[in-house]
Amino acid sequence: MKFTIAATTLTVLGLVANANGAPTPKNLAIEPLADGNGKIADTLSMKAPASNPDAPTVADGFTQNETRAICQHRAYPVSQHYSVLSSPGMARVDDIAAVCGRLWSGLHHHAGCAAITEPSCGEHEYMEGVLEWHFSGSAFCNVGMVESAWWEATHNEHGRLECRDV
Repeated sequence: MKFTIAATTLTVLGLVANANGAPTPKNLAIEPLADGNGKIADTLSMKAPASNPDAPTVADGFTQNETRAICQHRAYPVSQHYSVLSSPGMARVDDIAAVCGRLWSGLHHHAGCAAITEPSCGEHEYMEGVLEWHFSGSAFCNVGMVESAWWEATHNEHGRLECRDV
């Protein structure tokens, strides 16, 4: 009797699955849908909603303007990485070595930024007069400390620093 009840139950479930459109080897074909024009289109060719051209994008945060230096910040579990460029739209940095020295000095005023790895500071490889500053610091070396060191070294003469998370 158990075998008969189990077999009957499985048969009924199989019939119900076919009745509600559940995928089986028999009904795997793509069913056409009507689009807005009354034409038939399959589900894979349906278009995504139109994007808003005025909506902000991720790239907008890094678009260079005339008054801002670029700072990209990456946070890792035990460290922070910073990449900074002076503003190419403003006056060129004349004494890059001196500004770099002031940047390192200003950064070391903050205890959270005392341990620096992968330090580099100098003129950008392709843009004359543009300062390029890279380093990694501890998790305690926060954006405010980096922006403070930039202010102390440049007084924002080469762009106001705004660090963005990437």
